[in-house]
Amino acid sequence: MKMQLALRALAVAREPVRLSLEGGAVSYDGVIERVGADFLELRLLNGGQYPRIYERGSYAHESREARAPGAGVRIIPLARLSAVIARISR
Repeated sequence: MKMQLALRALAVAREPVRLSLEGGAVSYDGVIERVGADFLELRLLNGGQYPRIYERGSYAHESREARAPGAGVRIIPLARLSAVIARISR
């Protein structure tokens, strides 16, 4: 399965994800809005950038898309992704 297909499935499901870039030096929490051939658009949650340590309770519980002021959209080249962490809820 190509990475783009997996990312598109997460975008359709509107699942919150944590994207780790550049070997874990930078990470963003958000919801994937769109996936292209070599990039994705990430709608940031809770203002955006977080330390590289994954914390289970870091996602907003009251609303899937609760965003703090200043949150926005980041365009991220797929080549910069080092990890995608998705919290799957059923």
